[in-house]
Amino acid sequence: MESMIRLEDITKRYRVEGLEVRALDGVDFEAKRGEFVAVAGPSGSGKSTLLMMLGGLARPSEGRVLFDGADLYGRMGEGARSHARADRIGFVFQTFQLMPYLNAIENVLVPALAGGRPTAALEKRARELLDHLGLAERARHRPSELSAGERQRVALARALLREPDVLLADEPTGNLDADAGRQVIEHFKEFQGAGGTIVMVTHDDRLAADADRLVRLDRGKVVAA
Repeated sequence: MESMIRLEDITKRYRVEGLEVRALDGVDFEAKRGEFVAVAGPSGSGKSTLLMMLGGLARPSEGRVLFDGADLYGRMGEGARSHARADRIGFVFQTFQLMPYLNAIENVLVPALAGGRPTAALEKRARELLDHLGLAERARHRPSELSAGERQRVALARALLREPDVLLADEPTGNLDADAGRQVIEHFKEFQGAGGTIVMVTHDDRLAADADRLVRLDRGKVVAA
């Protein structure tokens, strides 16, 4: 399989109260096209920083991030990087990140609202995604009227709206019970089965076992891959 996302000798430095902190320290990482990679490690190990860097949200201090062969922070400008985030990368978060005043279908359509009214095709896809995820009858419900599992499925539908190549998931089952978490992972596997690439940060080794490969971070370094 060819590489979909690749980090080459990545270092990310921050200044905290005058001290240098290395969130990532010489990290090499790769997710091949169609691969499901889990990333685990203790708090502060650099997992979320790695995910943000893969998604075009955090520029490395050193090293290169290649997305489908293109240097995400090199020759690619902010406009092209924003386009890649919008159309080719879907994000799924532990805290769902839903708008409380929008109903389920409106939340799914949030990525399309920046350019004005969503097209009829995107509205149709949003309805189809909610139906496929078992939420057709909840489309007009606001997040406060949904269970945690339902909210995460709405968030997943939002991530899938533009038919991305990659899903980046940060503790996507952290706020869910076991059954709801299992449902989310099954939908991830379905996305992978259609050719999608997944990078999932998790503390749960049972969920990590569903991935093709597990990468462990500790203190900003890869300690197992």
